[in-house]
Amino acid sequence: MSVSKQHDYYERKLDELLKEMPDYVVKYVDAKQDVRSPLTLFNYVRDYQEFFNWLIAEEIVPCESIRDITPGYLENLSLEEASNYFKFIARKKYKVSKNDETKKINPKTVNRHKSSLRSLFKYLTTEA
Repeated sequence: MSVSKQHDYYERKLDELLKEMPDYVVKYVDAKQDVRSPLTLFNYVRDYQEFFNWLIAEEIVPCESIRDITPGYLENLSLEEASNYFKFIARKKYKVSKNDETKKINPKTVNRHKSSLRSLFKYLTTEA
């Protein structure tokens, strides 16, 4: 896949993913498009999607959809809740083959989750 085709592919995937995100995530991506690749932004937004779904599933936020999660909910997260999320990510397993073999997520992926969320939180505090 050429750089141009890959770029276009991840731009399309990112646009699809942004449709379910809160407005502040859309604004964050718009602000970062000149300094981050579409693949990086796609991975970041996928991380946000997973984090927001976890917040809803754990009933940490009283929302039914990701779009309803406001910055205020994020500002009020406790250190324990954040820590629990990263434990959840670090312990998560995924299938690697058809014979049901599973693997834990790579620590580098966990660190990317931390980086992506740190970047969003930093953006929210500077834009407020």
